[in-house]
Amino acid sequence: MLSGSTTTTVGAPVRLTLRLTDELGLPAPTFTALAVSLEHDSATGAFDTVFEGNYDGTVTAVTIPAHQTSVTLYYRDTAAKLVNLAATAPV
Repeated sequence: MLSGSTTTTVGAPVRLTLRLTDELGLPAPTFTALAVSLEHDSATGAFDTVFEGNYDGTVTAVTIPAHQTSVTLYYRDTAAKLVNLAATAPV
């Protein structure tokens, strides 16, 4: 589950949390590190792993460490628009 603020200011990063949950919505820790692909549908937006990052498009995945249930990431867009964000992991 990807969660975070649903409103942003143009050019300001928004903090997101990517959580692993089971079918009941309960936290589900991973036993090994899990790489998760990140996607967005904006040509002017980008992810980063730190608030003060470069947001240059090089962050296209994050890793949830072994025995953890979440990871924090950030998204920033330089244009005002509705953006769809997605995170996918291998099944």
